[in-house]
Amino acid sequence: MRIPHLGALLVGLVLAAVVAEAAPALGQPDASAGADQFALADWTVFTSRTQGVWYVAAVDRGAGAPFGVFNEAVVAKGTCTRYFVRHGEMVVCMAAGRTHELGLNEFQMDPMLSSASLSFRDRRYRQNVTWAGTGGGPDPMAGGGNGPGDGSVFVDGGLIRGARASAHIFGVRLRPQRFQMAFLATDAGAFAAAGTSVSFGRDGTVRLRRTYRLR
Repeated sequence: MRIPHLGALLVGLVLAAVVAEAAPALGQPDASAGADQFALADWTVFTSRTQGVWYVAAVDRGAGAPFGVFNEAVVAKGTCTRYFVRHGEMVVCMAAGRTHELGLNEFQMDPMLSSASLSFRDRRYRQNVTWAGTGGGPDPMAGGGNGPGDGSVFVDGGLIRGARASAHIFGVRLRPQRFQMAFLATDAGAFAAAGTSVSFGRDGTVRLRRTYRLR
């Protein structure tokens, strides 16, 4: 099975906490060259004190070796479980979806990462996501360090900007949230948010997982 560029980008660093060990084992994904645009956002909707629904949207668009031209997105839906621990709360979320090959006009992103939009038909749903960049502008990614959101790491050049994201996906309207993981980036050859992992099934299904602390 061909692993899409989106997969190589996300798999590049499985967990930020183990970046030094994970990158060599997974084969240096940042060795690929070429222009790249990347967007990510998630939303958690709690349906009870301990259970909720997790929504995730990710886009990767560009061209470069060894992948050639790529326009890929995944919009996934899954579950979240909240655990009450000493001095706070932990949330563990898991979701699954299939990659979608985007048309040229189905994803747009401003060069300064001030905004982006995603819109495509996925079986019975029209999936729509919008990002609005936050802060005074994008920040450079070089050498490694902390990125936007609740902890992240990057090891490739390019620009990154935190964002607030809204969506109408799977027939549900979603608004920006306090603990939302959302950003826009260019040339993000290897980037991962802390506590986030991704895996691929033989049938092409993308499975994502996120663990974060509420307080």
